Amino acid sequence: MKIAEFARDYRSDDAIYWYTKPCFLHQLINKALHWDSVMASYTFCYFVIDLSVRIQEMAMDTKQCHNSPFRVYRGSIICREEVEQLSVGTLVATRGFFSTSKNSDVAKQFLAIDPDTNMPPHHSIEDKQQFVLFKIDVDYIRSPKIIVADVSSQSAVPEEHEMIFDIGTTFIIKKVAYDSSLKIWFIYLESSSEVDRLNFRYRLDTRTRLADTPAMVLFGRYLSDVSSKNREALEYFQRLLRSVTVHNENRPQIYFSLARIYRVMGKYEHAIHYYRCAQLLYRRTLPQSSLGYGCSLSGLGTVYSLLGDSARALSFCTQAMIIHQHCLANNHLEIAMNCNRVATAYWLCGNYAHALLLLSRSVNLYKQNLPTDHPCKAQSFHIMGLVHSSLGKCGQALACYKTALNMRESMLGKDHHLVAFTCYRLGLFYANQANTKSEALQYARRALRIMQARLPKNHPDVKMSMKLVENLSQQH
Repeated sequence: MKIAEFARDYRSDDAIYWYTKPCFLHQLINKALHWDSVMASYTFCYFVIDLSVRIQEMAMDTKQCHNSPFRVYRGSIICREEVEQLSVGTLVATRGFFSTSKNSDVAKQFLAIDPDTNMPPHHSIEDKQQFVLFKIDVDYIRSPKIIVADVSSQSAVPEEHEMIFDIGTTFIIKKVAYDSSLKIWFIYLESSSEVDRLNFRYRLDTRTRLADTPAMVLFGRYLSDVSSKNREALEYFQRLLRSVTVHNENRPQIYFSLARIYRVMGKYEHAIHYYRCAQLLYRRTLPQSSLGYGCSLSGLGTVYSLLGDSARALSFCTQAMIIHQHCLANNHLEIAMNCNRVATAYWLCGNYAHALLLLSRSVNLYKQNLPTDHPCKAQSFHIMGLVHSSLGKCGQALACYKTALNMRESMLGKDHHLVAFTCYRLGLFYANQANTKSEALQYARRALRIMQARLPKNHPDVKMSMKLVENLSQQH
């Protein structure tokens, strides 16, 4: 009945009312935005846009009506592993719309706290599900661009005094405390000017890199790059490829996207096939497609690096760099990425001096254009670790690996497959040092655990990690 009512009565201006209405919509939207259902994200995209627009409109009135700073509250029941990852000073971002209340008692209701005893249902700090009360301070002076709206006037439940933060709102964790008597975690979040600066630079980076990418392709890449849902992204692009005509202008980008996914999944022959398909189509429209043509060449070079074919890797990556230097600005991020790819090829060839020169250039370019801990910058330090390790400079190699790991954990999360790659290298590093076998086994096991969760069972890196763990276990 409620679905039929929504289909009959919904209007764009009523998005907030329907979102706050106790029915199916709120749960489905947040489930979709948290990627439990990939296709649901696409299905609900129009409602998500409507809601985001309304929140942004009401945020302007909220800013005028509320004295800053002010505090809002959110009661949540989340898994213990997620709570353990929340540490002071960490930057966190909302994956969906983030509902809060100006009234702490309302937030406590979502924790099933008894209003008379002020106690939640009996549970332990060891339980899988933990009770968390977020206390969020908003200061428009420190964070003038934050988007939060007091939606009470349009809410289906106005007595909840609800305030909603837009998708992707970021906070800094200021304090994490556990109250053993109440059995509740208190987590203090704060908006800041640093968050605004990072948001601006990320948006600038995204617009620069994806300005010419059609929406249908962006959606699939988001599935793969952000949510690590490679299998779902693969199915999406395969379906998309079947639906477009032979001469569709987006076909080269679809081939390129398929190649990238196959590369991450360790299916290198498939990746080479689709990179070559993209390369051939881009070549037909040169010079307009120089950027895409160069990216398809660098993609081929990356695959050959993974296969250990240093000659082909160096050839393709160098060609890509030459093309991009002719069609892009000197400080374009693609130039920095090319430096990393060519440096990797030089490392494979044993030309460590050239590799370090290129890596130094890429780090300088990233410093000019990206936030401190951006994943692309982490890749530069990861490759530096490879080079210094090959040179026998153990101290510098370890420092580079640790820097890369900290950056990747900070921006990608502790269970991302790129985090696993650096952990694997740290495992190898410690395995070759005296009296550090326990550290080596710790990193190797962590790498294997993440890879088994994120990559196909027959992925080459999973096999190498299993072998490393087996060897270290026998020595330990």
